[in-house]
Amino acid sequence: QVVRRCVQQHGENWLYRPLQIALGLLHKMGGKEGVTVHSFELWEGANLVAGELGVCVGGCYTSYTGFRDPAAASAGTLQCMCTALVLQSQGFAFEDLGMDMTYKRELGARVLPREVFLAKFHAARELTPPPALKLPRTPARHLLLLSRDKADGVLKSAPGKSSPQMQSRVGGAAPSSSSGKAV
Repeated sequence: QVVRRCVQQHGENWLYRPLQIALGLLHKMGGKEGVTVHSFELWEGANLVAGELGVCVGGCYTSYTGFRDPAAASAGTLQCMCTALVLQSQGFAFEDLGMDMTYKRELGARVLPREVFLAKFHAARELTPPPALKLPRTPARHLLLLSRDKADGVLKSAPGKSSPQMQSRVGGAAPSSSSGKAV
């Protein structure tokens, strides 16, 4: 559903049908050569209001693309914040946010010079991957009310279902950039 919604919002562009199929297969296989495919989803009741595709390599998560429902105020921002908390709670060393965009900077992202980005990425990808991101739906408010240091406990205890919620499912891929990256 996240792949379909990303294509619906941004057009097929780089996420064209053969790549969608390949990423789906990689996800179903549980990954290959240390690369796993994921999505993060934000639900409001039964409605998927924001989502993101990405891959994990070692201790690095790279966000490839995402979508938000324009009718759900701040859903994309909330999904980004919850994704960061989940990744940190699971032991990821580095989150690559891809292209520099104003909203990412407003959320605290920094653009690194290419050499610095590559050094950090190379170090993170060599780390032992954190456990698989197959998490139960977790209410976003639980993640946001806890400090980042305490987010791990809420994910392991998997509190009851209520809106909005997020969970990990399927993911995507993106072209590399020769410029600095937002992290």
